[in-house]
Amino acid sequence: MNKIGNFIKFLERNSNQRNITIGVVFILFVNIVVFPIFPKLFFQVEIPLNEILDVHFGFTTDYVQQFFTSIETEGRKAYLLSTGLVDTPYAMIYGFVYAIILIFIIKKKMYSGRLRYLILLPFLISLFDLVENTWIIYLVSTYPESNDMVVSIASFANQLKWIFAGITLFTLFVILVIPKSNQINSL
Repeated sequence: MNKIGNFIKFLERNSNQRNITIGVVFILFVNIVVFPIFPKLFFQVEIPLNEILDVHFGFTTDYVQQFFTSIETEGRKAYLLSTGLVDTPYAMIYGFVYAIILIFIIKKKMYSGRLRYLILLPFLISLFDLVENTWIIYLVSTYPESNDMVVSIASFANQLKWIFAGITLFTLFVILVIPKSNQINSL
């Protein structure tokens, strides 16, 4: 069996209500508690989460420079560490959580065959989030220098992250609403 097949088998074995509950609680905890308090706890600064690069659908060099200037030195330090120490591992973990949710639902609907490869979609979100984080770390580390090419790469990775998040949610919705069918099972 190939490596992807083995990986899917691993996810199938670990796709259960307990692991999904732990994963969802972890995702909620990170989003509700860790991201908002990390800068305050370690750097006594507040970074508006609605302004960070990660939550936008793309960004420009001007926005990056404006944002980095507005959060000042301590904010940039907090953003750098938060991206490296929190957001990067988080991106890897949420890929697994979303994948086991997808495979759990696919198994419940009794779909088989090629449809099980849909569980790889969340890892594309994670992959592009990791690329985005890598370049954000670079941009913060080299501030006040600005590199349009790096901003473009980071922004493009950010957009792909959000596109694959939308595709994953749409896929989940379709799997949930389409009734079980032998035609689907034969895919």
